[in-house]
Amino acid sequence: MTARPRMDGCALDPEHLERVVRDTWGPRCQLRSLEDLNDGFAKKTYRLGLSHSDSRCILHVWEEPDHQLTCVETDADWLLGPSGSDLFAVNNEFLRRHGVATPELYALDGSRTVCDYDFALVEFIEGCNFTEFTRRCDDRATQALLARIDAQLRTMHALRAPQPGRLDGRRSEESRCERLVEENTRLSLDLACEFNETIKTHRTQILDTLQSLIDIIEPRSTFHLIHGELGPEHILVSPSSESYFIDCEGVRYFDLEYEHSLLRARFGPLYSAFSRDDLDPHRMNLYTLTHSIGWTAFASEAVAGDSINREWATGVMTSNTRRVIELVEGR
Repeated sequence: MTARPRMDGCALDPEHLERVVRDTWGPRCQLRSLEDLNDGFAKKTYRLGLSHSDSRCILHVWEEPDHQLTCVETDADWLLGPSGSDLFAVNNEFLRRHGVATPELYALDGSRTVCDYDFALVEFIEGCNFTEFTRRCDDRATQALLARIDAQLRTMHALRAPQPGRLDGRRSEESRCERLVEENTRLSLDLACEFNETIKTHRTQILDTLQSLIDIIEPRSTFHLIHGELGPEHILVSPSSESYFIDCEGVRYFDLEYEHSLLRARFGPLYSAFSRDDLDPHRMNLYTLTHSIGWTAFASEAVAGDSINREWATGVMTSNTRRVIELVEGR
């Protein structure tokens, strides 16, 4: 009899997980190994080794978030906040059907009869994430990959809707994305002020700048499908240099500038590969500020607590606090 792999820290016990594996790939498939890949805030990820053709897959387990920004309840939260497994299957199927590469979903259980959490088995992509790829490869290979990612982004962004909303059909009654973002940003600012003295000192100036940026934005009637949090760690690269978008729970119709301001912040100089000339500069300025406020709040709370890597969180807090002050002071 094959020994069961260690399951330290996994919400599913070995017996239940082995049953899920057999239900998905047949009675002869056995679970050989389990490796913890990260310690996410709302979703834990593991790599499973299977006896089925020496294959592997990914296990996602959605747990309850442990920080305030994922727990706020506002009119905008269902659209802007982190999403769980309820949208994972919908978004996965939609993206793949429309030619946006993302790992295949094998099985998803949201019944909570096996354990107290939702979980899914998805395709394992051999390779690495975008950051690791750029460290290993020369500039020519990086530029070729950026061009493929840009094509994938444009395929996704070409999908449009007349209102902001999610792929499960839920649409926002508020058609002004900037107002939805304003609501969440004010909550993020409140949270940041609890833990960050620099932000607290500049609170009035930040609010004045936020309002002035919102006031000059003109209404629009077309919204693009965006990933919502696409950074280098959300792009997997296969050995053949094909790119896959992951962590797609937050895919939604929204202002395109929300995505591009985030891409510009996360990819730095490499963002030039994704830039386009039809973006509204006022929205770009607004969302650049709101992203920085959100990241500052998240990291400031994390530094004050003990839930994640303190050194990483301190770096995020410091750089984004500086960026917020630069933006409100017009530097």
